[in-house]
Amino acid sequence: MSTYDLIEKKGIEKGIVQGIQQGIEQGIENEKYNVVLNAYQNGVSVELIANITNLSIEKIYSILKINDKS
Repeated sequence: MSTYDLIEKKGIEKGIVQGIQQGIEQGIENEKYNVVLNAYQNGVSVELIANITNLSIEKIYSILKINDKS
């Protein structure tokens, strides 16, 4: 295998790992959004939602506004 092939293989492997990591992070973020929306719809206070999700109160209101729930 040539040096170019090894470099290319390493680059592809690194790209796959980065893609998987980004996918996991996006999935976690999407789940937090779902928790925010569900909790708010069930009467949980914005302050408690922020505490549970570790998101700022401003971010909670932003999510609610985007989803027309505020």
